[in-house]
Amino acid sequence: MAQNHSKFLILNSCFYLTFLMVILASIPFQSCKRSLDKNERILVSLKDSINSRQFTELLSDSLWSKRDAYDAAHNLMIPLHYSFSSDDISLQDAFHKHVKSFLEAEKNGNIRIEGLKELQYLSLLSRYLSLASSESPVSNQLYHFLNDRFDYYWTENPAWQWGRDDFQGGIKKRITWKLTHTDSTYQYYNAFHDADFYVLGLAADLLQYTPKKDTSRTKKFQGAADLFFEIFNQRLDKTARGWVFQKNIWRDHRDYAYSGFISRPGEHDEKHVAKNIQADASHSHRWPLWLLQISQVKRVKELQKRLKQQLLHVVIEEELSHKIGIPLLNNYMCGNNGYFRWNYATHKKTGYGPYELSGTFGLGYWSFLKGEKISDYYIMLSEAYPLRDSHKRLFKTISNRKRNKIIANVHENGLRKELAKMAAYLSRKDK
Repeated sequence: MAQNHSKFLILNSCFYLTFLMVILASIPFQSCKRSLDKNERILVSLKDSINSRQFTELLSDSLWSKRDAYDAAHNLMIPLHYSFSSDDISLQDAFHKHVKSFLEAEKNGNIRIEGLKELQYLSLLSRYLSLASSESPVSNQLYHFLNDRFDYYWTENPAWQWGRDDFQGGIKKRITWKLTHTDSTYQYYNAFHDADFYVLGLAADLLQYTPKKDTSRTKKFQGAADLFFEIFNQRLDKTARGWVFQKNIWRDHRDYAYSGFISRPGEHDEKHVAKNIQADASHSHRWPLWLLQISQVKRVKELQKRLKQQLLHVVIEEELSHKIGIPLLNNYMCGNNGYFRWNYATHKKTGYGPYELSGTFGLGYWSFLKGEKISDYYIMLSEAYPLRDSHKRLFKTISNRKRNKIIANVHENGLRKELAKMAAYLSRKDK
């Protein structure tokens, strides 16, 4: 009897085991691995499609020359940030080797750049320092070099100024003068410009790297960062929506003299400046970088929000951009689309007409403001390559100065296509 009972238990267990297996088989299999959302799929697709070969080749050159430093800093800023954001070790290594070669050249006295060209190149180096964020021999050597150059521009080297003698006391002295001085022959004499903000951005990068126990340097860099906000408290119109900075201050400058012309000025046409003119959209593309640098030591989210709103709702022509197939930007931050730099020293009897400053969008700096909409514009731009002739005319560079062979052909050799994809990636990553 006991034997029959055991057989019954075994058969019963087998029945329930079979029944359980049938039930489990009917339940749809759910992978433990989380599926990617739309944004993550786009990021993966962008990363898989990016080819950084052109940038690696460019970084192998001695780009700290008078000819190349300015352009190199422009075209390598986004690849630098992309290399760290995407963990592109190969591209990071190319930047590391480039910085190491630069420091060796500097040690041997082979650096021959100064002024705005150097300041722009220094911004690339200081961003490398901030992103690498490791106390390696190269980083420490770079930190001390950048600290010396900061001191040179901030307080040691006389700072030029329109309409008067240079400031003995450097850019710091010039900034404090502009904050308190209002009586000038021309309004733009009091304008804050690129050189001022490059030095302030450099201070923020160095402050982020400086040990807190180094109170002397910390105080110096913090003082520069504080001046950044003094400038904005004075020059940004907080009652306006979006980004209204230094309105009308450039109206007397020759670059803006024909901003009121939507069609090509005639040979005998008199100057005509647009009302309530703001800075041109080309130079303004650097603002997202400067705000990113300052964000390391100060809260700037409200400023970034204002700038982003101005870009998307005033500067970019959304409907026309989608119709044409490339991002189209009005020539000025206020939405005016008149001529810029008509009859300039490097391009006589010509200038940048409506939408012809749109090419600077392709440098990618606007991606630092983050967001899917900005990313979509960069995806649109990447998909427009190879550019049609009509697009090339809008992205023209009419300056006749010599350039590095890779930089001179950015729209033909694939560099700007890959840069646009990197910017699209950065816009979406950690947005």
